[in-house]
Amino acid sequence: MQKDNIDKLYQQHSQMIYRFHYFRTGNRELAEELTQETFYQAFLSYDNFRGECKASTWLYQIAKNVWRQYQRKKRECYPIEKLLEQIPQEKSFDPLNAYLAKEEKNTFCNALKQLTKEMQEVVILRVVDELKFSEIGEIMNKSETWSRTNYFRAKKKLQEYIDNMESGD
Repeated sequence: MQKDNIDKLYQQHSQMIYRFHYFRTGNRELAEELTQETFYQAFLSYDNFRGECKASTWLYQIAKNVWRQYQRKKRECYPIEKLLEQIPQEKSFDPLNAYLAKEEKNTFCNALKQLTKEMQEVVILRVVDELKFSEIGEIMNKSETWSRTNYFRAKKKLQEYIDNMESGD
């Protein structure tokens, strides 16, 4: 029965976990490898899953731990700039639009770097992974109110940074 449940979890959540790892690595092969490791760890610890949270939240916790283990082993952090380069460009190439898009990415990248690691994580989980504040709170071992507050504080800081950059301060 356990194998059937893990297969079902994989079918339902593998893309979500893949995106989690891909956003952090910017590398398809590595993201696939870390996704496989996440589900392997889920298989090993499935009997310990008590169902007190959603399965997706439990898998995110495992994915986070797999990511931390990988970082400890490699001691390398993938630069945000490399992640932004992975975003697909428009099909019709216009040099001016390409330059402006690159400038916007650079501004956003620099703004994101101004946030604490926790705020970066909240923004990523909310914007990229489209999670609810309650799910973010569970993943980060914080309350829903904490995740909501930190998200809006992060948005405010990002906007202030971007406004300052645009005004030349």
